[in-house]
Amino acid sequence: MEITRVGDFTLGFGESLVWDEQRNRLYFVDCAARALHWLDDGDDHLHTYLPQSMPIGLAPTTEGTLVAVLDDGLHEIDADAGTSRLITAFPEAMGGRGNDICADLHGNLITGKMNSGPGEGSSWWYSTDEGWRLIDPDIGNTNGPGVAILDGEMTLIIGDTS
Repeated sequence: MEITRVGDFTLGFGESLVWDEQRNRLYFVDCAARALHWLDDGDDHLHTYLPQSMPIGLAPTTEGTLVAVLDDGLHEIDADAGTSRLITAFPEAMGGRGNDICADLHGNLITGKMNSGPGEGSSWWYSTDEGWRLIDPDIGNTNGPGVAILDGEMTLIIGDTS
């Protein structure tokens, strides 16, 4: 395996690296700079969009946009147009802002409370048809959620960084 550096830039606090197969684009955020960045396939030019608050989780959509976790909820972001639209606010029971995000195999979203230190946290599922649902009240800080088929069943994996 050969490992090579992509681009010539430095991030303050890099997070949420995600490949968008539809656009052949690598998205990621710099939480310290409150910036959403991307590289188009085969291009070293760093593109940037600055949403209204710190992005910390990204999930590509089939429409070529992104769902991003911002301070007040889940937003649909069109990075090329430089626009953001609130999809849904976080549920009051979450008790704070969300952290990382992923989509399940049906297009529903999984995120959870961002917790900078030890303390209460939780993981949540969101569907445009059914709204918010608590998955687990004992995840201190939901990070790196991912969905895969294991032993023939859809399986959710969550890293609890607290």
